[in-house]
Amino acid sequence: MPSPTVFLLLLASAAPGTEIAHARDTGWRTVQLEARSCGWVTKLEAELELGRRLEAGADEQEGGESSCTYAAGDGKEAMVRISSQQLPAGVDPAHELAVLKAGFPDAAICPIPGLGRWAVLMQIPGAGAQAHVVSESGKYLLVSVLGFGDGARVTAAAEALARKAASRL
Repeated sequence: MPSPTVFLLLLASAAPGTEIAHARDTGWRTVQLEARSCGWVTKLEAELELGRRLEAGADEQEGGESSCTYAAGDGKEAMVRISSQQLPAGVDPAHELAVLKAGFPDAAICPIPGLGRWAVLMQIPGAGAQAHVVSESGKYLLVSVLGFGDGARVTAAAEALARKAASRL
């Protein structure tokens, strides 16, 4: 029987749709990771990146956007939100970057190399960090890590979660 640490590492690295064995007091059972938005980044993966317990997320669909939000559950506004939607053809990344800079003038924005057609990480002072990713197929992915501390403190977690989510879209 694998140790709890080995199991957590297996679960954290599993892709959506992957069946893995799960040890419980009642024996073994199989867990199916959903290929929906809460499967792009699991609760456990977000907890491991942030070092904080989170509440279970729920898949949400609105228009063409799919999303999942994990809240810290301590009455604060801390949350991890992963959302995705298909962009219309012809979206200009330079224009989108200008819109981000105008909307968050105090934020530090830097490219995330090796992730999609276009990807940036935005550190928002006093709020957190967001990763904005456009895949080669034109899917837009937004990973927000807000309320866990200053942007510089959660930047690595936001990037790691964006890479995990992008690999599963």
